[in-house]
Amino acid sequence: MKTCYLISGLLLLNALVAKAQYNELSTQVGSSLFAFHGDRVVHQSFFTILRESTPATVGSPSYTNDPWSSRSSFSWTVSMQAQHVSKKNMIAGLQLAYESLATKTKIIGGSDLGQFIAFQQGSSRFTYEYMNLHPFVGQRFGNRQTSLDLTAGLDAAISLANWEKGKGVTASNDVYLTYHKHAVPGLDLRARLTATAYYQNVGLSVSYAHGLTDYSAGSMGRVGSATTSQVWRISASYRLLE
Repeated sequence: MKTCYLISGLLLLNALVAKAQYNELSTQVGSSLFAFHGDRVVHQSFFTILRESTPATVGSPSYTNDPWSSRSSFSWTVSMQAQHVSKKNMIAGLQLAYESLATKTKIIGGSDLGQFIAFQQGSSRFTYEYMNLHPFVGQRFGNRQTSLDLTAGLDAAISLANWEKGKGVTASNDVYLTYHKHAVPGLDLRARLTATAYYQNVGLSVSYAHGLTDYSAGSMGRVGSATTSQVWRISASYRLLE
């Protein structure tokens, strides 16, 4: 399915470039701020500790109790984009991207068979990898040399992989580790707005995407509002063809 998704995106990009009378093909690379929104979102949590051998070597079965964080960690995106600009500067386009998005959570301790173990320091990093297809429409202000493109569209991000990696250290230097995969939706849909400024072939874009998919649906103890993703992106762009 993931291979078909990638092939379909590439074919759509190629069709858009081939058939448009006035078209542009560009590539982007950038960084992102990724986090979650909802009643179950936290900025700190604790480990649920499942022992493997000794207290100092707790590994992959252990996990962070609250996986949805309001704090972003280093994230990045690379993409290819094709768009058609009409005589009235109306835009229709498609972007295909690979994105590695991450959050971080402060870990204050661990729950070990009902006993709470305080950590002197601790954190968990959650990484989510997606192949993202982004169709969009919008308006261009200016001309080909100096322009501002304002667009709106939808992210259809298919999950490729996800995992958490965490570490907690007690005052007596006992170390607790996690390396755990969590169930996430196979497809994360997001509404997205983008502004891209171009000078000749070099551009800078800023975008915001608000998730429509509930990550906590079906989870144990599900209460309150949906847990959805939020992505801020800033990217450098270069037009390969116009």
